[in-house]
Amino acid sequence: MTDHFLELIKTNSTHVQLINNRVKAKIAERYSLSDELKEIRNSSSETFSVYADYVEDCRQWGREQKSALGLATDTSKHLRALTRRQFKLVLMKNDLLSAIETAISGIEDGALKARIEIEYNEATIFERTSESVAYMGAMLGLTNEQLDAMWAQALLL
Repeated sequence: MTDHFLELIKTNSTHVQLINNRVKAKIAERYSLSDELKEIRNSSSETFSVYADYVEDCRQWGREQKSALGLATDTSKHLRALTRRQFKLVLMKNDLLSAIETAISGIEDGALKARIEIEYNEATIFERTSESVAYMGAMLGLTNEQLDAMWAQALLL
């Protein structure tokens, strides 16, 4: 199925509209429209992070519901960036922290090794769709689905 055809189905599907409305209702259960606007205006505050995590959880629920209908899209594009802390904690939680460090130290191409070391050791945020994250995931033998699941797990840390 092409992306265009998938989008047409999602646009016209009553089921997808119901899921989208339920996502909005879930968010509205906790945040009024004026509360949301306030959080967005104060996006550097600590409460914004709580708000953003809740909204992402609601949106992730919606994506999972659409996936169950066979209308999955590439969820990697929708996952927020991780902080360095979240990235390393999720690696540790999945017993991959030492594995990634060993894998990086074993990269034979000097330029590539330097790039991945800088990305891993110096980055303050990690984007799910970055080439370096994809490369690290491949070094660990993780599929895109496994990376997405770990990413979602990390967003809760």
